[in-house]
Amino acid sequence: MMAVFVRTPLGWSGPARILWLAALVITPVGCSNTIRIQDSPENPVSLVMVDHGRHPSLMIPEGEGGIRYTWGEWRWYAHNEIGVLRGLNAVFWPTQATLGRYHFEQWPERGASAYIIPEGYRELLILEVEQEKARSLKDRLEGVFEEGAEQARVYNPVYRLEFVPLEENYWVFNQSNQRMISWLRELGLEVRGPGLYSNWRLIEDDTE
Repeated sequence: MMAVFVRTPLGWSGPARILWLAALVITPVGCSNTIRIQDSPENPVSLVMVDHGRHPSLMIPEGEGGIRYTWGEWRWYAHNEIGVLRGLNAVFWPTQATLGRYHFEQWPERGASAYIIPEGYRELLILEVEQEKARSLKDRLEGVFEEGAEQARVYNPVYRLEFVPLEENYWVFNQSNQRMISWLRELGLEVRGPGLYSNWRLIEDDTE
């Protein structure tokens, strides 16, 4: 089972609007990414997919708290190298990717809080998956993060995330929404859609 828990207005900054406008240039707003769960998983655990309105992030529980992960463009998110030309370059030309991570000690009762997600969000999608698959994804992302941390590790208070560089490219056909689709499929969820735009829809039965 899964449900949309919270909607909230977005307090978008100038840089966020630039990335959002760039995304509008390449993809119709109506193209949604559909997430479907047909059966209740065994040994379930609840995750939170955060839809920021322009990109997503994922919260995975760990102990009493959890870890938030996001995937994006290294210079933009780690070093705040922003602007119109920088945003267009990040979208339309392959640049270095990054993985962001934040450990928080207490899992919020209703999915997330402004402290955990300072950049704001449009929707919180509560997803129920198998506990073992959630653990497997977390362990893999931790390995990717630690490998990147051997090169560099940058904390950005704007997102309250630590970022590390990755040995792969970020661009319009390999960006955060498509990476989230990959993560969700790794968790055993059925996901359909191009992943070019942060527009997510939940389906809990066989109807579209």
